[in-house]
Amino acid sequence: SFLKRLGLYRLDQRLKGALGITKSRMSHPPFSSETQSQIKKTIDAVRYSSIALACKRIEADDIPGDLVEVGVFQGKTARFLRQMMPDRCIHLFDTFQGFRTEDFEKGENTEDFRFLDTDPSEIEKQLCLGGSGEVVMHVGHFPGTAEELTEERFAFLSLDVDKYIPTLAGLEVFYPKMSPGGFI
Repeated sequence: SFLKRLGLYRLDQRLKGALGITKSRMSHPPFSSETQSQIKKTIDAVRYSSIALACKRIEADDIPGDLVEVGVFQGKTARFLRQMMPDRCIHLFDTFQGFRTEDFEKGENTEDFRFLDTDPSEIEKQLCLGGSGEVVMHVGHFPGTAEELTEERFAFLSLDVDKYIPTLAGLEVFYPKMSPGGFI
């Protein structure tokens, strides 16, 4: 194994013993085999497992509200949310053009060209294939694109924008709109 090649296998075994870890692989018992498969295909199984647990809790507790994702990129998290709660409306916020100058803090390197390889119409098309809940695309600079939200309440917020200024704006916009028991 990888740890053996690095000479860390015995250290790994000792740490597992000291911490009482009996399994080396994550398992996802409360999820369907389809959800488990989706989680295992991601590069961040812990994150997606947490999202799945939140979705199960939202459904079990009948927490009202839509889903919202700020920072969509290629829509992987949105597709997973759609799979978990197909009958809920999902709002997706992104420029779909990367960062704007006003997203950066003073003194921060503004040459960040990530998140350009994305197509909002393709994401919307993929999400509309499953589920009866509406897919609402808010294309443009956030938080300006959230001004049209007036009465909406949210049960789940995914805030993945990688920068302090838009993260703070996301919390300021959506925290007051979260349903009691909702997840951020």
